[in-house]
Amino acid sequence: MNQSVHDGLDAHDEAQMNTYSQFASVRRKRTKKEIDATFQAFTSDEITEDFYSRDDCIDTLIPALKEQVQSNLEAEQDALWRSIGVLLKNLLTQASAHGNPLEIDVTRLEDMKDMQTIQLNGTASLAPLRSTLPSLGRPDTKVYDRINVLQDENARLKKELQGVSAENTEGAADRQSMADMLKNSEAEVQALKKEMDKRLQEQKQFQLLQQMLKKKSETIKELQAKLDAVQL
Repeated sequence: MNQSVHDGLDAHDEAQMNTYSQFASVRRKRTKKEIDATFQAFTSDEITEDFYSRDDCIDTLIPALKEQVQSNLEAEQDALWRSIGVLLKNLLTQASAHGNPLEIDVTRLEDMKDMQTIQLNGTASLAPLRSTLPSLGRPDTKVYDRINVLQDENARLKKELQGVSAENTEGAADRQSMADMLKNSEAEVQALKKEMDKRLQEQKQFQLLQQMLKKKSETIKELQAKLDAVQL
């Protein structure tokens, strides 16, 4: 989290921001692990050995695509967590000024089952690639699923912050200011989503991967048809 978000806070509010920063850091690391697992499952499966020769560009194509996905998603996450951090700082400061210091409970942002999943993520086994093969002929939906998760988190945080704001009857003007900041944050998320969609679609490497997978898929179907004919 940017150090400027922590500047000017008293000891209590600083501790609350540290709690939020730690939570955001865990979520960022989990996202990176999920992306790593997805690409590792593809490159390590025997399908790459059976279907691709040394002349294919699979060894350079997948790492480049992985780097692009991670870069775009990390940029979106950083912007989202930073915006929410600024909003939380304002809430903490205003609540303390009115003599009602707030407590941030991260268990309300993520249920305990998911928190345990984060802790075990480092030792979790990779899902077999064969269970995901039907989706390889089209853009990976995991990226868009992560965007949906981020948007759900944003909506959940918005609901939490609205509840806190409703308790502060003396801060109507402040609530409007915070609502505007949240609206700007949501607009930034949408803009980043559109930019990422555009970049993914324009990637020549991604298009080449689609073509290669389609070709190999057709080869599999042909071989299966011949095998079925022989068995008959």
